[in-house]
Amino acid sequence: MKPSLNQRYAHAEGHTVVKYTVDGSAIITAGSDSLIRVFKTAKDERDAAATTIDKHSEAIQSIAVHRSSFATAGDDGIVCVFGNSTLDFEKMLVRSISAVRMISYSPTGSKIAVASDEETIRMFNVNDISIVIPIKGHKKFVKCVEFDPKGDFLISSACDGEVRVWDLDSAEGGVSCVATLPSIAPSTDQDSNIRATVSWRPNGAAFAVPGKNKDVQLIGRGTWQPIAVLKDGHDENITTLDWSPNGNYLATATTSGQVCIWDISEKEIVAKYQNAIEVSGLSWHPTGNVLAFTDRYGQMTTWEDVVPMQEKTLPHPALAHATISHEEVDELFGERREPNGSRRQRGIDDMDRDDGEDNMSDLDDFVIDDEDADIGAIRQHQPRSTNGANASTSVIQQLLSAPQQPFQSGSTPYKHTNDRGEPLEGERRYLAFNMVGVIYTIFQGTHSVINVEFHDKSQNRNFHFQDYFNYSMAALGKKGAVFAVEASDSVQRENDEGEEQPGRNPSRIYYRALGGLADNAEWSMRLPDGEEVIALAVNDVSVIVATSANYIRIFTLSGLQVHIFNLSNMVAIAAAADLALLVYHGGIGVKGEPKLECLVYNTDKMETIQRNVMVTSPGATIQWIGFSETSLPASCDSNGILSVLFKQRRPDQATWVPVFDGSKVAQERGLDEHYWPVGLLRDQIMCLVLKGKTNQYPAFPRPVISNIILQMPFLHMDTETTKLEESYVRTNIMSTHERDEATATSQEDEFHKILSNADVEMDKTLLRLIQFACKAEKSQRAIDIAKSLHLSRSLDAAVKIATHHRMPALAERFNQIKETKFMSSINDDLTSSFESQTLNQGPRIFSSSNSSLSSQLAFQEPTPSLFSPSVRNIKLAQRKRDQLLSQDTDSDMDNIPGSPARKKTREGQASPIPSRTLL
Repeated sequence: MKPSLNQRYAHAEGHTVVKYTVDGSAIITAGSDSLIRVFKTAKDERDAAATTIDKHSEAIQSIAVHRSSFATAGDDGIVCVFGNSTLDFEKMLVRSISAVRMISYSPTGSKIAVASDEETIRMFNVNDISIVIPIKGHKKFVKCVEFDPKGDFLISSACDGEVRVWDLDSAEGGVSCVATLPSIAPSTDQDSNIRATVSWRPNGAAFAVPGKNKDVQLIGRGTWQPIAVLKDGHDENITTLDWSPNGNYLATATTSGQVCIWDISEKEIVAKYQNAIEVSGLSWHPTGNVLAFTDRYGQMTTWEDVVPMQEKTLPHPALAHATISHEEVDELFGERREPNGSRRQRGIDDMDRDDGEDNMSDLDDFVIDDEDADIGAIRQHQPRSTNGANASTSVIQQLLSAPQQPFQSGSTPYKHTNDRGEPLEGERRYLAFNMVGVIYTIFQGTHSVINVEFHDKSQNRNFHFQDYFNYSMAALGKKGAVFAVEASDSVQRENDEGEEQPGRNPSRIYYRALGGLADNAEWSMRLPDGEEVIALAVNDVSVIVATSANYIRIFTLSGLQVHIFNLSNMVAIAAAADLALLVYHGGIGVKGEPKLECLVYNTDKMETIQRNVMVTSPGATIQWIGFSETSLPASCDSNGILSVLFKQRRPDQATWVPVFDGSKVAQERGLDEHYWPVGLLRDQIMCLVLKGKTNQYPAFPRPVISNIILQMPFLHMDTETTKLEESYVRTNIMSTHERDEATATSQEDEFHKILSNADVEMDKTLLRLIQFACKAEKSQRAIDIAKSLHLSRSLDAAVKIATHHRMPALAERFNQIKETKFMSSINDDLTSSFESQTLNQGPRIFSSSNSSLSSQLAFQEPTPSLFSPSVRNIKLAQRKRDQLLSQDTDSDMDNIPGSPARKKTREGQASPIPSRTLL
């Protein structure tokens, strides 16, 4: 009978592979041209053009399919995962330095085993690309891996012909080799066309291995010995093989292009086809009597009616499945029945499970500075209890008076949990996310893993550690990271009788220094019974911890307890330099709404700098608190309003000022998005852009930090004058804060020219407003603006503007303002209002011994690549600061409208000096 073949070219010449999707609706091919193509199999669509996916840069060696996704891997060392329904790229699972030869999905689809040009097999968690289990034992490069259909074993073959069987849940714990079959398969090199394919029979009773004598060996489960041999059928070495869905047939292909269909029960060939060139890929249709194969011409062929059922009365290749018990069904879906009939979910943590208290000895190697090492996850902490509303109040009053829950700024909850509130396997959450870096944790069952990653790896190396205390809170500063966990129930073993008794794990704190201090500045504290950590933060001098006993405990970075004071109803803490911002409940407002208050505290001097009421937009709650790079306190509420605490170092003068309206910005951009703050620079909010209203928290992998220009919610922002007014007010707020910081740290001289340049830029904005006022003949408006000018030369420029517009009375008024504002004894026309304020003995400023103005980002305008992993040794801010300090401020005045320098430039026909943007 002549085979019924449908052939079409899919790829360029070279090695090609093929796989049907699980439902058989499409055929996926990939080849040496680095392309993936997806062909529909329906009769009315199979002749249509294929969908092409271009995600690889080199030849693709393997395809693995599962119910909802498929994965590809190749010579570029990456494993990509795509959605079956949409064909959209979902994630990059692996990025290896060596070529990947074969990948295999586990039965549940939660793991992928990867064989590459290394002796080590690596098994990855699909839901969490950080979790990886290395499997070591082969002495040559691994060529093929495949999971047992029941999920208990993994088989692998190597270039030396050795085949190994790995128990994924051995009695010793972890993964262990239970059988080694040396030299059973032909020896090859890593680039050989002979794939050394090993493949499980669908019922899991045996697996097939291409033999050394151009035959196929069938290895029995459990005995791991040959139980049958398929021989006398091939003329050349076997390149690959594939089982029919029901396991009755085995398709094999050779280097000569021969394709044979074996009837396993009779151990004989029932169909054969001779292709023109070597066949490199085979795949059975999951429900039909069809076999697809690809060859080294790049051609894809579908062989219909491949099993001659009518001619030889053979069973259908996808029917007559073997009966599987309920226990086997459970295991096929990743579950195992316990003796009492209950089910236990199998996971990647089952393969690396160490029970008993001996695990605590691993804390001697607490930190692992290897980003490729095996890492795990932690348990989600229980939500903190709060006092409910009075039962006699109405529902509306209950909603209004419900206090805000305590939170750790920059943290997120687990996305998926079970009925007991525990996260699912592979789930992870951020514990901290700021301008220094991120801390996140991953749930793995028996223990937890903390990962600390930095935006600038030139300062600190990423690290992670296994966490047996299940830390649920963390804070990351420039000098260290601190972790904490609430108290929890436990089971403790009695020493005398060996009986398990309920116990209590205390709440604890753990601190680890960064940089060179990491080896000698690590400490931990246990809190007494009945006292738990509520919130914590770390700055450059202290660790600050709020507890349920209404204590604020302050430690030095070396762990010395230096202060403790009472503060009740804590909500959150943020810290920077030597400051801490503590937010707490301060009672109930006039309308029954909860009232939040804040305390700005110097943890070095133990000095209260400011007390104030926290202000949010109506009906909103505080979602983030933090400090700018120059130690300006900031908060953002659930409506997207970002506010800063203006004049924080001046006694009794601080006020919260809104500098950004996230909802309005998103509306102006015409996008359904909102912004999750990470940090604050001089004129920009550093944030994560979250799409959709329901997407409240950043997801994994870690999103890119975006920078959005601040904009205060002024009225009529569509006019040019309002934009200038907003720019001036916002710059003045930030500049005033920076001047106060310079005064507080006695750095006026060091930052004099940088801060003077801020005066220049503000005066340029004010002079433009004066020009608009003169054009509109609004003299009083121009006079009000002129009173805010900082430099005497700016007032000279204002006089020229008024003279230009033929307003002599206004010009005379500007001269009077100049005489009043600046003392005649100061003949330096570049004297700033900063110097004037110093001479006039301005209001007292709370001093500080820690400068934030020297921060790398204090005067830095970030570029989109600022936090890219490829950027190292970022010194732009320091270079910019040095450049500004080396320049004469007079050059900036040349751009003020009407100034003598500008007039001289025009007369000399030289191009004007370009204006420099203030950072």
